Amino acid sequence: VLCGSIAGVMNLLFLPGISQWSDRARTRWGRRIPFLAVTAPLTVAALVLVGFAPEIGAWLDRILHLPPAISQTAIILAALSLFAVLFHFFNMVLCSGFSWLVRDVVPMDLMARFLALFRVVSTISGIAFSWWVLPYVISRRKEVCIGVGVFYLVVFMLMCWRVREGEYPPPPVVQRRAGVLEAYWGYFRECLCLPIYRNYFFAIMLFAVGSCGGTFQILFYSDTLGLSLDQVGKVFAVG
Repeated sequence: VLCGSIAGVMNLLFLPGISQWSDRARTRWGRRIPFLAVTAPLTVAALVLVGFAPEIGAWLDRILHLPPAISQTAIILAALSLFAVLFHFFNMVLCSGFSWLVRDVVPMDLMARFLALFRVVSTISGIAFSWWVLPYVISRRKEVCIGVGVFYLVVFMLMCWRVREGEYPPPPVVQRRAGVLEAYWGYFRECLCLPIYRNYFFAIMLFAVGSCGGTFQILFYSDTLGLSLDQVGKVFAVG
């Protein structure tokens, strides 16, 4: 629910407005870099808080003096849920902003080559994470969240520093400010007016429904098949 349903609802509710905000932004650093520079630290902070959720929940339990009916476990789960939702929200903006930046700064005649190299790097990164990091996500969760978070922050801020956006034409003049519902209706009407996009979204929806077990794959391996996280990591890395 936290990592799938709520994240999807947040995407639906917030991303159309944020993307239009970014499209119309004009700053000395561009229209994408400011969003990345702001959300990258927030994403990392939320990730680190996820790693420390048990300690934070126990600390809140000691200082709040809540009724006995509210257990420490309930407080820890509430803190974990809040931090996880915050992480998915900020990470949604961060990853989407990266996609917008790629479209703006990578020349179209080099786009296929860039995406191919991007896929190579991401695959190697996934292998390295599965082989060396995944086995310790439970036993060394704080160190893993801090380490991944610091790496995440460094590479994103390095990109914000080194990548330069070009010049954009002025945004279209808005005669009047549309209401929230009107703005979202216009967004979805424009995004779904072409059959190729409707078919693409429908295919993605079918894929998501058909592969929903992937969300619980690691639990199937560890809890049902009885594999250790080290073995699970090796399976993922080899795959």
